[in-house]
Amino acid sequence: RQQPVLCCHGEADQMVPTAAGQRMSDALRRKGLPTQLRTYPGMGHSSSPEEAADVSRFVRTRLVAEGGEEALGRLSARELKGLLRDLGVDTSTCYEKSDLLDR
Repeated sequence: RQQPVLCCHGEADQMVPTAAGQRMSDALRRKGLPTQLRTYPGMGHSSSPEEAADVSRFVRTRLVAEGGEEALGRLSARELKGLLRDLGVDTSTCYEKSDLLDR
């Protein structure tokens, strides 16, 4: 089974051209690897908070996908809701703990 790959590249990288990141991503896809390429405007040969959030989201999603129902069962409600938001799911109608408590 092929593991997904996340490639990240700063569009302002002066050491490694963005085209090189695109070529690497394309080569991985040709090898059959599910590959995502994320580019970050203004980011040089470094990292950014946006990139860190994307990597964290990718890793957490993969860990849950690999761990299946057991991995989901270990998440707290807050962690599960955060993961759902990271995946683009609107959680605005999900209950909060305070909604379920008598006041």
